[in-house]
Amino acid sequence: MPTNNLYPRYSFVQEVDAPSGACGSGDKFCLPLSSNANVAFQVTLRNISVLQTGAAYPTDPYLAVVPSDFACSYDTIDYTGGMHPLFRQLQRFAFSNHYEYLTMPSFSVPGTGRFFFDTPDIDFDSLTVVDNTFVPAVGDCFKFAIVWDTVDGVGDVLYRTFFGCTNCFVRIDADDCYISVLSYANNLYNNAFDFDYSYAVNFKNIVELPMYLSVPEMTNDQKVYNRSDGIEVKLYERKEESYMLKTDYMPYYWHKSLDIALSHDTVNIASGKAGAYDPYNTAVKFVKKDNYKVDYLKDIFSSLGKGSVKLVNANPVSLYNNNCS
Repeated sequence: MPTNNLYPRYSFVQEVDAPSGACGSGDKFCLPLSSNANVAFQVTLRNISVLQTGAAYPTDPYLAVVPSDFACSYDTIDYTGGMHPLFRQLQRFAFSNHYEYLTMPSFSVPGTGRFFFDTPDIDFDSLTVVDNTFVPAVGDCFKFAIVWDTVDGVGDVLYRTFFGCTNCFVRIDADDCYISVLSYANNLYNNAFDFDYSYAVNFKNIVELPMYLSVPEMTNDQKVYNRSDGIEVKLYERKEESYMLKTDYMPYYWHKSLDIALSHDTVNIASGKAGAYDPYNTAVKFVKKDNYKVDYLKDIFSSLGKGSVKLVNANPVSLYNNNCS
């Protein structure tokens, strides 16, 4: 059951999975994820209550990895009367995070806060199965539950509040050459595309996607002067390196979110395929050069397509020659 959390409209991470099977929408798609370091997102939580009574203290909110069929809803569980079964199903998967209160919570009035989950302090390989807790193996689907605990003076959980779950992910092999890590952000205070960049300094949205960089090429902008004696003199030459970004078949809402991500001020793509072309000066920062295009399957019962767009290396090094001095 969805809660009333608010995610940026074009974020890859949302509260519920997109509906599947209706009018050719295709199967449910889960975002690939090989490392917990490759996901970061924004979310606004509402109905934040402070469960602080006596010696009980609220902790910072965190993410927990749960099976994809985990029942996600807004719910507070009381552990003061003894261990609850849900406690044994939860595998803590903590993230450090920035957050700000939009409206402060009190004992009687819930508050609202904007949260930026990033830089996890526990990775997949550090998770161990304890008391039948869930640890995703390669190929397993899972979700992130947003959790807020209230603990006693020795750290034991007294109350646990669930703020719903994200859409589904699938754990993949970290050596997949056709999966790339995309990170994107705007400059501080330059809010755009429903994303907020006014609070968390240096926050970047991060996601892994089935896409890769290919067919790099160099293009020239040059000017040559023809002297009266017939000698050609180069005045200047500027070189630009471009790549084609290509995706696997993806649903349209992924394509739309990718196009918007590539329209940000700062776009970084870590792609093994790019390193295969140039292992010495691998491009990692890009600017979108042309319009993003989607080539759909020629099948009326499918809404899937492959995307492509030309990207320019935003950090060329020593690619300008000026002979005008």
